[in-house]
Amino acid sequence: MQAEASVDESEFLQNSTTTKQGLFLAAYAECGNISKAAEIAICARDSHYKWLKNDPAYEALFCEAQEKANDKLLAEARRRAAEGWLEPVYHQGVRVGAKRRYSDKLMLALLAAEIPNKFSQRKEVHHTGKVEHDHNVKFYLPDNQRDGARFIEHGGNGRIHSNGDSPAAGSAGDDPVDAG
Repeated sequence: MQAEASVDESEFLQNSTTTKQGLFLAAYAECGNISKAAEIAICARDSHYKWLKNDPAYEALFCEAQEKANDKLLAEARRRAAEGWLEPVYHQGVRVGAKRRYSDKLMLALLAAEIPNKFSQRKEVHHTGKVEHDHNVKFYLPDNQRDGARFIEHGGNGRIHSNGDSPAAGSAGDDPVDAG
């Protein structure tokens, strides 16, 4: 099975240590899938990982093949977002025409990647100054062993208090916790 490669196979074959590596890289640059590239190059999928681990020249060539595969994906995403595709229209089981469809999600993703200051949903917030907050936390714990329930309070003083051991009954330095 040969690669239907639009990528120049000879570039990878000249620079690779082995012909198998060159065929694999050319196939990967075309399809962007390690399993499929191994099938096209008629080599074991694990060979790619061994080459990556043991051959620095192969690693550099694989990075180049990844860039080419990514460029193909980006070109297809741009085409689907901007030019769209024809989707068949059927009426009572008979094809009566086609409608051009576009991918708004792809367009937004491309815009966010290319012009993040205008289209990215992720915003950076830089805060300077001090943030103050109260550390009082109340937990309501139903108690099946006794009638009623109990509250556990954790005040800003670092102590944990239970029903009868409220901060108000504590030492003079403790702040009472609002029970309401």
